[in-house]
Amino acid sequence: NRANRLQGLPELFMGIGINTGEVMAGVLGSDVYYEYTVIGDEVNLASRIEAFSLRGQVLVGENTYRRCGAFVDVEEPLSVLVKGKQEPVLLREVRGIPSLGLQVPRTEIRRSPRVEVTIPFTYRRIENKIVQPSSSEGRTRDMSYHGVLAELGEAVAPMTDIQIDIDLSLAGRRATDVYAKVLKSFVVDGRHMCGIEFTSTDPATAADLRKFVQLLVQGSTTK
Repeated sequence: NRANRLQGLPELFMGIGINTGEVMAGVLGSDVYYEYTVIGDEVNLASRIEAFSLRGQVLVGENTYRRCGAFVDVEEPLSVLVKGKQEPVLLREVRGIPSLGLQVPRTEIRRSPRVEVTIPFTYRRIENKIVQPSSSEGRTRDMSYHGVLAELGEAVAPMTDIQIDIDLSLAGRRATDVYAKVLKSFVVDGRHMCGIEFTSTDPATAADLRKFVQLLVQGSTTK
């Protein structure tokens, strides 16, 4: 990216996922089409780990960490649900290699993956700590563990507290007890858009929100 800036070229933003294990490697295909590739369960897991990486972030799986944990600086382990695995998988973010004086140059800090998804939901305003009886409709545009970018049918001022009722179908439930706050409000092509942060949920709902995003993000290229 430093070289690109000097040449007036766009910067690249990507995440990296690393896994370690046995794979089948070689030239595969036919006379019509062939290529050198690797296949196997460990390759699939590497792809899943990469799907969870944020921009500028390096994530390693447990097998890799067992081999490099003595000399890398990592964050606390993160447990995620991975497609094709019965049990959650532990991932760790690599911050650097102290003995070599190397640090991962993260340029954007987010608290969780974000995935583009359109889901209708209903919401109620909260005034004087009382949830109002009338409800309105909205649609998510993207979602993370901690909030959504949403399109609403009306203008809602920043710092407005709301209660959200949303269907988390992949997690097998409907969440009706998600409390949130509108952090920003803007108009795009005549549509009212809001950045909404979840402020309070019960532990089961918080876990299902994470599970829902984790299942969606593995089929998305959005970071």
